[in-house]
Amino acid sequence: MSLLYAIWYDPCSTSMIEKSGNFSSAKYPSQYPANSRCYFTIQLPADRVLLQFNSFSVQKSLGCTTDYVRVYDGSSRSSPVIMNNTCGSGPVIPIISSTSAMLVEFVTSAKGKGTGFTASYASVQCGGNMNNTSGTFATPNYPNVYPVNVICDWIITVPAMKKIQLQISPFNVEFAPGCIYDYLVVFDGPSLNSPILNNKYCGIYSSLKLTSSQNVVVVQFYSDASDVFPGFNATYTAI
Repeated sequence: MSLLYAIWYDPCSTSMIEKSGNFSSAKYPSQYPANSRCYFTIQLPADRVLLQFNSFSVQKSLGCTTDYVRVYDGSSRSSPVIMNNTCGSGPVIPIISSTSAMLVEFVTSAKGKGTGFTASYASVQCGGNMNNTSGTFATPNYPNVYPVNVICDWIITVPAMKKIQLQISPFNVEFAPGCIYDYLVVFDGPSLNSPILNNKYCGIYSSLKLTSSQNVVVVQFYSDASDVFPGFNATYTAI
């Protein structure tokens, strides 16, 4: 059976084409069905897909071989895997695709128990998953001015028991009281719902240095429909 045929006829599978949305496993928040294989296909008109699991409870097994969620960087199971078999409960780190499509696969066994998951997705213009112990990133077009109407999300993950030190130098983003137009914000944890590290940042700084309280952060840059500036260049290091 082809994947398209399965999505068309399987009531637990769905296809999404809007720029943002929400979905959940079958019967959530009740226990999910046994012996099922569900596919959630996200196909945006452009840009990349940012996926965030807002709740997650899937029967745990050694190696997550019975019940699991797997995410592909594309619209089919032949696409690269960007989140391998994941099970258990608790926060799951957000994921950003490298293309405008993403496939979420949810497999359950005869004995699986759990409520499953709820998830949300959105379109992002730039950013990505950064999993090395150090790296660099910058606003689009840096050191030239960044575009209007941009959302960038960088998800930085370093080894457990480490923290992340961000060094941003220089920083030049449109200033407004409360940083209501263009801004940089760092979420101190594995989701966009994690606490904000210090404050939103805008305006001009010769240097910014931020240190997380754990081994994962989400760095978000936003620009509105007018007034563009050079932006910033950033490096991160596991400490």
